[in-house]
Amino acid sequence: MQPVADALRRASGAGGVPDSASLHAYYQEAVKPPETALQPPTPSAGAMESLFNRPPEDGLPDLSNRVSVHMATIGGAGFEQALDAVRNQDVRLRVTVIRNAAPISAAYQAMLDSCETDYYIQVDEDVELDPDAARRLFNAVEAEPPNVAIHGKNLFDTHAMRPIRAVKIHRRTITKRYPYRDVRGCDRDQRERMASDGFPTHFQSLDETNVAGRHGIVWTPWILYERYLTLWEKRRAGSPTIDWINEAADRLFDHHLQEGTAETFFPLMGVLTAALGEEPTSRPEKDFRRYREGAPGWRNLCRFFEETTATKLRA
Repeated sequence: MQPVADALRRASGAGGVPDSASLHAYYQEAVKPPETALQPPTPSAGAMESLFNRPPEDGLPDLSNRVSVHMATIGGAGFEQALDAVRNQDVRLRVTVIRNAAPISAAYQAMLDSCETDYYIQVDEDVELDPDAARRLFNAVEAEPPNVAIHGKNLFDTHAMRPIRAVKIHRRTITKRYPYRDVRGCDRDQRERMASDGFPTHFQSLDETNVAGRHGIVWTPWILYERYLTLWEKRRAGSPTIDWINEAADRLFDHHLQEGTAETFFPLMGVLTAALGEEPTSRPEKDFRRYREGAPGWRNLCRFFEETTATKLRA
């Protein structure tokens, strides 16, 4: 793994601190994003499945007329574990699984359109909720003023090793009035439109240590690259919820110089790609059908890593 670390050290200069020109040269060597953008395919609503997490004879408190959980999946490796965590909630809930909807705005809109309860909890397929998470989210949003559209709680991120804002409960009577648009960062776009009309989102403070579960069930080179690319794009777009990514990026650079592994290389390249590439608003919304083809430089990065480390990736 040492050649990649050596290349990064060369990019950093003699003092060990990377300057923008040397980092840009390294980025161009490793990434070389395509000059022509892919045209996004036609939106797809995907397939939908409805169920209850527990049978009524289990005797749990029944919130199924008040709260539903909506999960979008593209067949990720962590989905079944995420679904098991929803099944194991300590209250009875309606659960809707939306499969292969794309782009992500179509998946989120399918959640909104299919919701028949007062509130719905959006759960990604890489999230493992604690058994009391749905109950805590419901109690928290019920305690909010009636104009609060969304209440968010923290999850513990198993790669960044820190709390992040990652699970939200939506008040349907408000959010249904704000359809998702097919824009980069469609969920942030929706929150900003609601807030401008007097319907804010309240997030748990990142300083609080109590979390509602874990984010990151499975990490692969692709997941790490795409995740950190997306996070840094959100930072460039001015998202106020991910200030922690600045410190995380510094740690990524140090860790890769020390280790030089795929687990340190690809998240760092995600940050560099987003920091040095095109404006994030110029790229379409995330679409799993063209994730890897549309992500700047992914294929070239894989070749670069394999050639400089003599390692065959399982991305």
